[in-house]
Amino acid sequence: MTRIATLATSALVLAAAAAAAIVFATGASASGYKSKHLDHAAGHVERRYESGRQSGSITYFEGLRVRRALREYRTLESSYKADGRLSGYERRSLARKLAETRSTVKAASHNGYRRAGVLPRVGR
Repeated sequence: MTRIATLATSALVLAAAAAAAIVFATGASASGYKSKHLDHAAGHVERRYESGRQSGSITYFEGLRVRRALREYRTLESSYKADGRLSGYERRSLARKLAETRSTVKAASHNGYRRAGVLPRVGR
């Protein structure tokens, strides 16, 4: 192999390694395990709300409260993730907000009030 070919090959290998390092570093900070865990938990809360709404265990007015809490959580989450990463404080803050939202859904679906069967489901 000639000297020029060797230099070109090593430059290509270095460029590929640098690109892989950049992609790995950005992906790791933007979507860490705990961030994915929060996304999964938020999805579970939304599915639980939707199930309660369809079964009638969450009334229209309770649904307004729950939807507002979910909207506030998603707004906070998007503002925190705007820079592509979550700090420890932001992650804890989101976890607290999600716990509040989860308790709102639980309280709404277990308080004994039910949508009358003759009334239509409304809301999202």
